[in-house]
Amino acid sequence: MNKLSLLLSLLFIVPGVFATTYTANEEFSLDRECFFEGDVCGATFDCTLSVYDPDGTLVVNNGDMTHQDSYYNYSMEALSENGQYRTRMTCTDGTNSGSEIFYFSISQTGGDENSLNIFLVIGILSILLLILGVILTNYPVLASAGAMFIVTGMYVMIYGLQFVNNMYTQAIAFTFIGLGLFFLITSGLKLVSLKDDTF
Repeated sequence: MNKLSLLLSLLFIVPGVFATTYTANEEFSLDRECFFEGDVCGATFDCTLSVYDPDGTLVVNNGDMTHQDSYYNYSMEALSENGQYRTRMTCTDGTNSGSEIFYFSISQTGGDENSLNIFLVIGILSILLLILGVILTNYPVLASAGAMFIVTGMYVMIYGLQFVNNMYTQAIAFTFIGLGLFFLITSGLKLVSLKDDTF
């Protein structure tokens, strides 16, 4: 796997690392796995959930979670405050117990709070690849830059920008996708014409 392929694959992994974001004023289910000594917890474990809003106010106090086949879930009421919620899951079977802290976010549109940072990183990488391709007159690099522009546009279309996902972010997304298609197609046509000239 070359470095460019590795970079592109990492761009699809990075967004999944951040906390899950849910849409404000809509009910949702918090699903979480429980592990004991390397195995999934059995039905003998009871798990509870405590949730704190971005201001630190307790929203759910030791709510009982429901055991599913391989995880526990809790049906959350609709939350209206944007931001990151600190959540503590505690499980016990009477003898053994443990807890875990994790986070989730609420936004008006379900957009990711980290999306602006990710957009800046992949957007800047797209532009740097484009500049490098132009300086070196390297059409495969220009085609890669086009692909990166498309990835950036798709990311903005799906996640929005920092809690905002409206017609303005959609316009940004379509601009990046359009530029990406332009660079990808023109570079591809140039590569095909250069290959034809060698015969």
